[in-house]
Amino acid sequence: MKKVMYVIVLVVCIFTAAFLIIHNGSKEEKTDVEPPITASPADDLDNGRTFSRPEERGEDFSLLETSDVVRRLVKSEDKIKLRKAAKELGDRSIAGTLELSVEDKKAVENVVIGYLKQAKATNARERVEARQQIERLWHAAAPTLLANLNNREPAIAELVIKSLILMRNESIIKAIIEQGRTAEDEDSKALALFALKKMQEQRRTLIPGRECLNEEESAILYERLVAPALNRLSRDVNS
Repeated sequence: MKKVMYVIVLVVCIFTAAFLIIHNGSKEEKTDVEPPITASPADDLDNGRTFSRPEERGEDFSLLETSDVVRRLVKSEDKIKLRKAAKELGDRSIAGTLELSVEDKKAVENVVIGYLKQAKATNARERVEARQQIERLWHAAAPTLLANLNNREPAIAELVIKSLILMRNESIIKAIIEQGRTAEDEDSKALALFALKKMQEQRRTLIPGRECLNEEESAILYERLVAPALNRLSRDVNS
């Protein structure tokens, strides 16, 4: 009888331990998600069904000069202001109205490099915030992303390639093709080839106003630019 009780207790302990491991693992996997969006009582309309993001409230950054927006992106320690500044610069890049001085370009470059370094953070929230800030900056971040396409840090290279896939357009694809053509080592050429092969992949973001090029337009660019480039670059690699 004692032996039976011992077996029962042992089985219960094993199942309990397994449950805790799975439960904790699931919680850990779910940490790499967007930081929660909160709403103030004033934003709670229609019986609580309408909310606004924190970065949609307060000062209207669209009224600021570009240099002032960049200054907030560089100097602010407030997460909401940083999001608003990045989003505004990205919105202007999409609208074709973004004009950066030499100093502003360097400032944005340094900020994006900082976000890329955060890709290696142990804290999931830091990684998510960095990725989403790059998505807010959109094409304002593209020059720095392209400059880091051959980064040897796996986490940084992954963030760079996924971001470029998400925000792809003709100029980005052409820039990656040129990097592959002029690469001085096989690893750099291989990263360019890998990024090009992914240029029909559909990616999504939670940032409003940011959308990946649709399947039809992606297929047209792929056939016109990517496929011929892949053939040429692949021959170079094998020659």
